[in-house]
Amino acid sequence: MNISDIRAVNIKINGIIRDFEIVILPNEHAKARVTYEVPHLEYSEKDLFKLTEINAMYVCDDSILFSGKCQECSIKRDSIQKVDILNIKLISHTIDLDKEKKSCSFQDCTMSYEQIMRQVLKKDERILNYQCEPIYGNAPLIQYHETAWEFIRRMASRMNTVIYPGYKESEPRISVGLRLPEEYQEMEVLELKKVFCEVFWQRRDIDTNLRRDDFVGYDITSYKDFDIGNGVVLENKKLFILEKRMCFSNDEIIFHYRIGKLPMVVLHRYDNQKFSGMSVRGNVLSVTKETVRLKFDFDKEQEIAKAYDYPWMPETGNAMYLMPQVGTIVHVYFKNAKEESAVVINCVRENGTIHGKLTNGNEKYLTDETGKQMFLKEKSLGFVNERTEDGITVNDESPILASSQKCISLVSAKNINLEANTIYIETPNEVLGKKVRL
Repeated sequence: MNISDIRAVNIKINGIIRDFEIVILPNEHAKARVTYEVPHLEYSEKDLFKLTEINAMYVCDDSILFSGKCQECSIKRDSIQKVDILNIKLISHTIDLDKEKKSCSFQDCTMSYEQIMRQVLKKDERILNYQCEPIYGNAPLIQYHETAWEFIRRMASRMNTVIYPGYKESEPRISVGLRLPEEYQEMEVLELKKVFCEVFWQRRDIDTNLRRDDFVGYDITSYKDFDIGNGVVLENKKLFILEKRMCFSNDEIIFHYRIGKLPMVVLHRYDNQKFSGMSVRGNVLSVTKETVRLKFDFDKEQEIAKAYDYPWMPETGNAMYLMPQVGTIVHVYFKNAKEESAVVINCVRENGTIHGKLTNGNEKYLTDETGKQMFLKEKSLGFVNERTEDGITVNDESPILASSQKCISLVSAKNINLEANTIYIETPNEVLGKKVRL
């Protein structure tokens, strides 16, 4: 296979291919670079702009080498040789999944990671090649200001696995994980170099089950074309193709591979740092004991039965609080970057314009659903039952006022002392004081 055998499909360039390079790395978009020799001044800057974002496919002997989008075009003029050098950079179609940032929650913990991924990818079965065992979480997953590619990549890190981009298809393709090959092939090796993956030293304190031998691989140069994930045998070891590069040397296609075991390329868990210390609004769907089910503002809908029970932890602590009511707005606070750190911390007051007592922001009220209220005003504080107007109030400028539709009883294990210049008690009945044995 030599460079003259390569031709472009879906893109027409009047020139000769002088160089071609492909790079496929784990957890990244695949990339390619094509260098043409074209007639001098035939391509203007406007022509280069038109090439950008065009879908291109390159084949050799009817075998697809790379399919992707033209990401960048540049030209180097040579007025002496009367030829120009046109460089085209390509990127795999997975870039289409890495453009639009979205927000969406997946609160149903009975959904597998595969089901969530397919839902993120709009349930297009062709996009996802899932090669892992079924995995379930114990807390919601939230795609927050992330592209589909970013979110699936982060999910793969929670699964301790790897993702690879499709680079031969004319549409986006993502492979999650590597399945054990059915067969392992011997490699024709031109050059071989033993390598050690330094990520072992970063992860050995986190995962004590890792072995140093799992991070020993080989950089191989070969004339033979293998795909990512193919099984090969080297030095009596069964290994994977983990990375692939293709380039030209002396007009011949040369393949460079890194082969090894899966731990060399799997993603270690990382989280969306946007969550750390952030509060997100939601609407209360139901309340059970000290947990709240809700619909986030960025979700279009949320079934109550599939909503997650977020713990209610108000900023006041558990000394004095009321549970939010259905239909009210609450804030979900993330203690750190992990979704499972989320708690509901407060209920947003939005009825100030229709509730007379809430028009003054300097006055604070805490009222439960039965009408019992605690209030703190500029010159008074107290407790009152809104329905009966019974209660006790302490004013800055007037005495303590206690009112009740029923008996008021002052009970103490020791003496009750009422000390004041004047004690005034108003009642239609007599006041009875008596000593009782406690």
